[in-house]
Amino acid sequence: MYALKEFPRLTMTSMYIFHYDDVFLPFIHITCPINQTTVQESMTVQYSEDISWEQWAEFIPKFVFLPYYLIAEFSWEWIDVNFLPVTFILANCVFLTMMEAKAIRAVWKMGVRMFSASIKKQANTLLFLVVSLIAWPLIPTLFCDLLFYISLYYSPFSNFYAVFLK
Repeated sequence: MYALKEFPRLTMTSMYIFHYDDVFLPFIHITCPINQTTVQESMTVQYSEDISWEQWAEFIPKFVFLPYYLIAEFSWEWIDVNFLPVTFILANCVFLTMMEAKAIRAVWKMGVRMFSASIKKQANTLLFLVVSLIAWPLIPTLFCDLLFYISLYYSPFSNFYAVFLK
């Protein structure tokens, strides 16, 4: 969750490299379908190993410019299964896209000075991820689940604050 929130492009790239069959193929076939079938119809069908050029042509611009849109598009397909978490994910994707646009605008206006503050925030998040990976086997599962759901439901509110009230 933290990696997807702070590093969406890197997370999707690692999905492609490390979890191609299990995670990336369903992700790209749902977000960039070849034909307009619903997820319920395609759930019983195995996803083909081949990704068409049309899918890549649709996926790559979204991956580069709007990575949170891909996450929102994937989440939208599951709204009838888990309504509440998906709505929080969709709101979070909107606010994260707005935060990314604000950051690009700030870097465009202020130049390199703003870039150093952005790097510091990314480094802190990366450090938190490394510590979490090391401590993950030692922490009880209930506590990890609690932290995940707190983060899932709290992050849209904190991102709303960062976009509109800061």
